Amino acid sequence: MSHLTRVKTQIKDLESVRAALAEMGLTLEGAGTVAGGGRTAPVEALLKVKGGHDVGFARQQDGTYEMVGDWYYAGRQLGGQEQFVGRMQQLYGVHKAMAEASLQGYSVERATDANGLIRLTLSRY
Repeated sequence: MSHLTRVKTQIKDLESVRAALAEMGLTLEGAGTVAGGGRTAPVEALLKVKGGHDVGFARQQDGTYEMVGDWYYAGRQLGGQEQFVGRMQQLYGVHKAMAEASLQGYSVERATDANGLIRLTLSRY
């Protein structure tokens, strides 16, 4: 059944979300509106999904972003809600850690093993 669902996250940096989604072959756009079940919700960033059932990122009072969308349809296009959110959050963490490490003067080396485990190695010269 079509309706808007909110997924709470600890995401605070849309640039790291943008990088994570780009790695997944997706593009995060600017502000917009998501719709589902006859309702709409404004969002600060929008992920266009085939079929028009987009997913957005809505900023909360604590500075985190909720993912908002009609997951009944969007989840099907994105390979399943849990799988999509899990992979996006994993890559968000990787990109956020790399960005923060670089800001603090570290060089970052990234490696992914056969099981998909991502390892970051930080060094400072």
